[in-house]
Amino acid sequence: MDAILRTVNLTKTYRSGGVEVHALRGVDAEFERGKLTAVIGASGSGKSTLLHLLGGIDSEAEGNVLLENDDLLQMNDSRLAKMRSAKIGFVFQFFHLIPELTARENILFPFLVRGGKQEAAPVAELSQRLGIEDRLEHYPSMLSGGQQQRVAIARALVNDPDILLCDEPTGNLDSQAAKEVMALLSDLSREDAKTVIIVTHDMGIAQQCGRVIEIADGRIVGS
Repeated sequence: MDAILRTVNLTKTYRSGGVEVHALRGVDAEFERGKLTAVIGASGSGKSTLLHLLGGIDSEAEGNVLLENDDLLQMNDSRLAKMRSAKIGFVFQFFHLIPELTARENILFPFLVRGGKQEAAPVAELSQRLGIEDRLEHYPSMLSGGQQQRVAIARALVNDPDILLCDEPTGNLDSQAAKEVMALLSDLSREDAKTVIIVTHDMGIAQQCGRVIEIADGRIVGS
């Protein structure tokens, strides 16, 4: 197995109102390069916590999160930020586009933050592939939900990451837009060798993925 990302005995515990909450309990998981994987579970099962640790959004945990054998949990904030910028793209349910920026500017934003030159960014290629080339000068409020999610996917891809982490990426879309977004994510894993990990509570979405990991009460209960 060509695992680009894996966890070893990953455990996350926090306190809420004086009560100790076990969000993850000794999770061992591997994610292959170029594969589309769904992580499924009920609300509160630990799936979003797992995604945040896989992406370095959260690094307060025990165990290991190994990205090509570099442990994200052992990195300082500066190195972790560089790793995220270079290797990982994020797609969320609620898009998180900046309303004052056009679609083009939203796509460019992480590229420019990383220090790239605007003319070198693959905006034209991405927008054409994602079917939003005629929407680049539109603001988010002028776009449909499906178009906003396509802009968000383009933004996640502009730095050409190896890994795409998606938190309920179809949860705010109608059925047709959800189908189109899933087809795009599948193409990215198959044709571009991106490792795509989707957190969802929707078994219909999960069944479109090559592999499904089920989490309950912070533990993997099926794969």
